[in-house]
Amino acid sequence: MSIDPSQVANQLADLLHVNDGAAADVLVRQIVEHLRAALPLELGDARRMLGDLRRKRRFASMSALAEASLLSGLDAPRIRRQFGQALIDQGHYAAARFVLETIAAPETEQVEAVGLLGRLYKQWLVNPGGGLPLGNLALLDRAISYYRGPWEGSPDRHHWHGINVCALLAFGERR
Repeated sequence: MSIDPSQVANQLADLLHVNDGAAADVLVRQIVEHLRAALPLELGDARRMLGDLRRKRRFASMSALAEASLLSGLDAPRIRRQFGQALIDQGHYAAARFVLETIAAPETEQVEAVGLLGRLYKQWLVNPGGGLPLGNLALLDRAISYYRGPWEGSPDRHHWHGINVCALLAFGERR
């Protein structure tokens, strides 16, 4: 199926705005098929659609669109970061780790990716069914380490990293 790349981002935004997740998922599948057919999609449109899907917590569609975008040649740090976030939110921690560790620049995306690596280990630590016992100190240490770097490097800019360091330290003390 062919889509009009200049209108698809607006269509998706409209569907998500009215909370029509099912129709949004169908549209994303059409966009993925469009990309598989080697038809063009603008990087800005892909980034916008991924952001819209993230805000509405449509992580399965988000990861499908991000993966198709990357494979079609739309390889950008933000797309990799959003792919990693979608994978974390679906519980695919190892895959997310490998995606996030490939983000080298620009600095803002790298800082976000490092924070998501902290989140990955935090989620793996506290989510049931993660495969490891609750309270595993190695996971706790990794999560704190990933959050601590950006926070200590620029505490005035990276508040959410610092908040997570504090929360994880408190969690560790309770354990």
